[in-house]
Order: sequence, then C-alpha cells, then structure tokens
Amino acid sequence: MFFLVLLGATAFTGSLQARVALNDFGNRDVHIDSDRTSSSAVASGNNQNAAGTCTAYSEDFESYPDNYGWGNNGANSGGFDGTETNWSLSGDDNGDYWYVNTVSGNNLFEGKDLDGESVWTSKSISVSGMSDLAFSIDVSQYSYSVMESADYIRVYVIADGGSESLLFEQTNDLSSATTWSSSVSATSTVQFRVRAKSSSNDERWRFDNLELTANTTDVDSDGLCDVIDDCTDTSALNYADAAATECLYEAFHEPFDDDSQFSKNVSFSHDGNADYWGIWDNDGSSDDFDGNSGEPSSIPTFGGIEGNILVGEDMNAAPVVANPGILTWSNIDISGFDADLTFEIDIAES
Repeated sequence: MFFLVLLGATAFTGSLQARVALNDFGNRDVHIDSDRTSSSAVASGNNQNAAGTCTAYSEDFESYPDNYGWGNNGANSGGFDGTETNWSLSGDDNGDYWYVNTVSGNNLFEGKDLDGESVWTSKSISVSGMSDLAFSIDVSQYSYSVMESADYIRVYVIADGGSESLLFEQTNDLSSATTWSSSVSATSTVQFRVRAKSSSNDERWRFDNLELTANTTDVDSDGLCDVIDDCTDTSALNYADAAATECLYEAFHEPFDDDSQFSKNVSFSHDGNADYWGIWDNDGSSDDFDGNSGEPSSIPTFGGIEGNILVGEDMNAAPVVANPGILTWSNIDISGFDADLTFEIDIAES
C-alpha cells in the first residue's frame, strides 16, 4: 500500500518539489494507495469541550535507557546525571541499585540491595480545575520469598506543596505483583514519592505504570487531559495520538484520482496484459493509462485497498519504456507550515 502525504506544523512560506521513481523489470507491482485513513480519523469522533475521565499524568519508564539512575553503590548509571526533570532521586545513595531496569522487554523502576532508604519523587503535576483524582501504581518484586520485616516500599502523595501523605505501604513480601489504587485530594498540584529499603541482592522492589486520572476537559477525546495534551486541535491529523508532542497538519495529498497534480517522464500505457504503467482503480471506473482503452488483464487483486493506485509491471518493454518511470510534484504550496515537514509514502509489491 502506498500513499503520498506531506505533514507539517506551522508556519513557513514557500514551495517544494517531490519526486518518485519506479523501475520494474520483473513480475512485480508497485502501487500507491489513496486511502486517507489519517484524515478520516480527523473527521470522526470530534467532541468539542468534552468532559470526563482522562489521564493527567503517567510514567511507564519506557523512554529511558536500561540502568538509568543510581547504579552500583550509588554511582550515576545509564547516562543519568541528576538533571532529569520528570523525576528525581534522593535518600541514601550508598545502596547498590536504584534505577530503571529492563525486565522481559519492559522498563520499570527497581531498587536492589538498597541498605539505606532510597527515594524516587515525581515532578510536580498541575491538577487545577480537575476533580475526581485517582492514582494507581504497579508494584512487584524480583522474588516473593525474600523480604523481611525491615524491608519496605511506601508510596506517598504530596498535595498542593504540603507534607507527605502515605497512600500505600508494604513490609515483608508481597504475595504477587499488584496494582495499588487510591483517590487523591488536591486543588493545584500533586507529586508522588516512593520510599524503599531492602538489604540483599535478591531483595528487589519494583514499581511501574504510575497513572493519575481526573475528571476534566478532553477537547479531542483522546484520553489525555487537555492540561498535558500537546495537540487538542481536532482538525490535526494526529489529534488522537496520546504521544503527540505537537499538532500535525496535511500540507499535500495525492489521491491519484488523475494525473493533474504531477508530471511524468513517460506516458502511461499498457499492452492489455502484463506490461503496464498508470493509475488503476479496483472497480475500473477511473483508470488512467493515457487514453489506452480497457485495463491490463494481469493486474492482481490488492485486498483492503480503496481508491486509485499507481501500478507498474515490466516497464522496460514496449509499449511502456520507462527506465525508470518518474512522477514529479512541483510547486507544492507549504505556506503556513514550518520547515519541519515530514514526507510519507507507503510502497508494496505483489
């Protein structure tokens, strides 16, 4: 499947040129799909000023490298240098390990053989205008038969810049991995803090998937509270992407309805069988082989494709002599978009 789209943010003036070259000397079909699934998503599900439960904060540690934090005997590890802005470490740094650890392909935070108490504290999270705050955290151990009464993991909330308030506590062993959940009361900010202590190599506390949900506005209904959502414009292509760091907009799209948007170095044509180069439609209603009647009999069926596609096979023999076939889109207007443009094109063969 192959469709041509340029994406950008804002704001830049000028134009650009895009070029695609296809060269097929075997029994292959290269095609461009005009299915605009991203744009279709923008047109559906718009819910302006929606209010409901959404995510106000989350931390799953997946964006950090393995061993990021305090390593052996409290030494900085994995590139950690103490300037991290999403969370901070404090407490006794003479323990062995207090860091992000990759376990079975999943990142989590782990404290191993801590000796003294080690502390993890989240960044300050704005909750102004939010209600029904609910917090959850996954807690587990490396082994479930090693902790002692002096070993513990404790989770606190700091509401509105005040003092710590204990949410959860575990001494001795957990029976299994668990999710702790609690409501939270705050009017302006919250922070979460984890304190842990253990005393041997097998005594490893682990926590992951911290999440704070709230009842507040979620303009684009993507599950993120607007206060932390970096794209709430429902006209943007990626408004529903929870990981979006900015809104992206379509600057150009080629649906292959016809050849009006591009020039080609060789005319479209076909021999009625297995030599062809042109625009083809599954239902045969809008084929474009530059005046050649009918359509090639050897074009295979491409399942799941809607709209027109660009096809080419055996393009080095008459009546198609394209070595390669080149389509060029010129003077694409990118006024109003910034220079950080993204070019997307999907290609497949059968």
